Amino acid sequence: MLFNPYLLLGLLVAFMATAGGSYFKGMTDEKARCTVRIDKLQNDAITLRQLEAERANQIAAELEKKNALSREANRILNNRLNTVVARPVYAARCLDDDGLRLANTALTGQALAPAGPAPAVPPASPPR
Repeated sequence: MLFNPYLLLGLLVAFMATAGGSYFKGMTDEKARCTVRIDKLQNDAITLRQLEAERANQIAAELEKKNALSREANRILNNRLNTVVARPVYAARCLDDDGLRLANTALTGQALAPAGPAPAVPPASPPR
C-alpha cells in the first residue's frame, strides 16, 4: 500500500505547526511567569526600602527628641549656674552647696535633682 505523499506532507506540516505553536506558547508563558516574578521582587525591594526609610525617620525623630531634651537641660543648668555664680560667695573663690551640686551635675551629665535640705547630722556620741 502506497502512502499519499501529500498526506504525509500535510501530517508533517501539521506536526511542525503544533510543535512550533507549543514551543512559542511555552516561551510566552515563561516570559509572563518571569515578568510576574521580577515584578514581585521589585515590589518587595520597594517595600523593604520604604520600611527602612520609615525606621530611619523614627530613629532620627527619637534622636532629635533626645537632643532637644539635652539642650533644654543644658539651658536650665546654665541659667541656674549663672544665678549661682552671681552670688557674693564667689568673691572668695569657693562654691556653696548649690554651686557644688550644679558643678557636679554638669561634670557627670546627670539630670538635675531638685534642691532640698542637707541630710541631718547624726547626733554626737555620748562622752566616755
